[in-house]
Amino acid sequence: MSNATKWAINAATLMKVPFAQELPMYQQAGFSYVELWLDKIFAYLAAGNTGEQARQLLADNRLTPVGACPGLLTLDTDQTTWAEQQADLVKRLDLCHDLDIPTLVTIMVGERSEQCEKDMAVIVGRAGWLSAHASDRNVKIALEFLARIPAIETLSTAIRVIREVDSPYFGLVLDLYHYYLSPSRLEDLAVLPAGKLFLVHIDDALAKPIEYLTHDDRTFPGEGVLDINGLMAGICQRTGYDGYWSVELHSEWIWDLAPAEVIRRLTAGLEKL
Repeated sequence: MSNATKWAINAATLMKVPFAQELPMYQQAGFSYVELWLDKIFAYLAAGNTGEQARQLLADNRLTPVGACPGLLTLDTDQTTWAEQQADLVKRLDLCHDLDIPTLVTIMVGERSEQCEKDMAVIVGRAGWLSAHASDRNVKIALEFLARIPAIETLSTAIRVIREVDSPYFGLVLDLYHYYLSPSRLEDLAVLPAGKLFLVHIDDALAKPIEYLTHDDRTFPGEGVLDINGLMAGICQRTGYDGYWSVELHSEWIWDLAPAEVIRRLTAGLEKL
């Protein structure tokens, strides 16, 4: 694998492979950077292992974490639900801090009301709360918009939230598949504050009419219809981005493939980029 680009692999790509078993696969495939899936690590710890053992596994496989998924915020004014979210988010932030994971990728879901400013006040308030707790642990929050899934479905809305939170610990993750499915434009990046693009997710889209694409229709880089090279160049041109490009193939049909096939097709695609 070329060292010219800082490739990482998101552990959602091998969602069914446990934490201790997935790391050697990434190292053998030539990855030096990994975006971890926190629920796998919680399962590893629940089985009686320690955080120090998790750190050692990463070191043994010469893997440096560049981020972790997922954190969850909801657009919901029920205070009991919010209290439960807060407790879970603190647990995830603490694990990121303990394992030297610099960034927690976070999504915001929930049905919008008909009152934009009311919804935005809840979104920004909860995002600001999370940002403050993340800063206490020296962990950044990367907000990911989800195409066709309320509450934040577009790049422009995600950028608005980032601007209103206005914290050095709160920025953006841009997923190419969600970008493709949504009414977003690279020109939207013109108003993203400098240095606020924390991570980019690399994936491709199957060759279907866009109206028929679902969230299970990602495919391996180079096997789909996205101009990944062009998108990467456009992102760099507009933001000066020099961070990590993390391959996240979050689709069940890929999870059902043999891990060796996933790694083979993934690395073959990256070699073409």
